[in-house]
Amino acid sequence: HFYTPTGGQITLDGMRLSDINLRSLHMNTGLVAQDTQLFGKNIEENIACAPLPPLPSYPQSLIFAAVLCPDGLEKDSYTEEDLRIAAEKANAWEFIEKFQHGFQTRVGEKGVRLSGGQRQRIAIARVMLRMPRIRKLSNGWLGLVTVP
Repeated sequence: HFYTPTGGQITLDGMRLSDINLRSLHMNTGLVAQDTQLFGKNIEENIACAPLPPLPSYPQSLIFAAVLCPDGLEKDSYTEEDLRIAAEKANAWEFIEKFQHGFQTRVGEKGVRLSGGQRQRIAIARVMLRMPRIRKLSNGWLGLVTVP
């Protein structure tokens, strides 16, 4: 929890936030921050939330992404069709399919081989693939994607 309320209470599905197991909350939460962070891997690994090496030297937003997705998704827990659907929901499929290697395209360290908009859409696809019950998009994303 970022802050403990000093008055009133915050509830999710009728349960007080303070009574919810923090790990469970993290596993059921998807966040796309304004400051998008990608891993020096391929598009598939970034959407499936590739694991990171030790965290201390990473920016806070990247550490938060790793906490929400510490080990990435197992390769056999999703299909290429699941990736495509997540990319479509994030409006990323159109540019991904144009890359010669599609989902296997390497994005470079911190996604430097992609435009800012492409990086943002990959981060949104990451949340769409996991389909957490709680999805938080920073205000800057409101016009980019329709979240089911």
